[in-house]
Amino acid sequence: AQDIAFTQNTTMALNMAIRGTLKAGDHVISTMTEHNSVRRPLEYLRKSLGINVDYLKVDRAGQLDLYELDKAFRPNTKMVICNHSSNLLGSILPIGEIGDLAKAKGAIFLVDAAQSAGSLDIDVKKMNIDLLAFPGHKGLLGPQGTGGLYISPELDLEPLMHGGTGSQSENSEQPSIRPDRYEAGTQNAVGIAGLLAGVQKVKSIGTNVIHEREWKLTQLLME
Repeated sequence: AQDIAFTQNTTMALNMAIRGTLKAGDHVISTMTEHNSVRRPLEYLRKSLGINVDYLKVDRAGQLDLYELDKAFRPNTKMVICNHSSNLLGSILPIGEIGDLAKAKGAIFLVDAAQSAGSLDIDVKKMNIDLLAFPGHKGLLGPQGTGGLYISPELDLEPLMHGGTGSQSENSEQPSIRPDRYEAGTQNAVGIAGLLAGVQKVKSIGTNVIHEREWKLTQLLME
């Protein structure tokens, strides 16, 4: 629980992950199907800091060529960023395989789980996911204005915001303890309580059951 920082939404979580990690001269590998919550922060840092970004193409089924991904790595590749499932195409990327490759190359792996959290199984350890951004108000059945960012205990991001945390108030610097380091200001306690209820409901049903129903409905729609 200490490795999850609550946010207002997935967009805020993605900005925390991207802007808290990347420095001038870093190289990033992403895809052409990313949401603007990934694309715009990357383009901002490309222009303001001089980071380098490669956006890989996907095939007609919305899938990434892992061979092309492997070829895209450079000595200064700092991060791989991809969505788990595209909000436009509905395609589901093999994030476990992508995570294995990123780990083998020594790159940080950031996953945008905006469309998958609550309906697809995600194991951050098995899939070698270092950062996972998720919304509260979609598949997790929580209210709007909630979301979060999983941050690997091996990472120390630069906080996106600095301010009161209710801890170590005698210090002028942002505390190092989690999740306080990444949760400056008063949190949306009522929304988080609603998110808890949503998560409990999802767990009681089971993500496999939810995904199976969504898959059947998708096939009906396509037919």
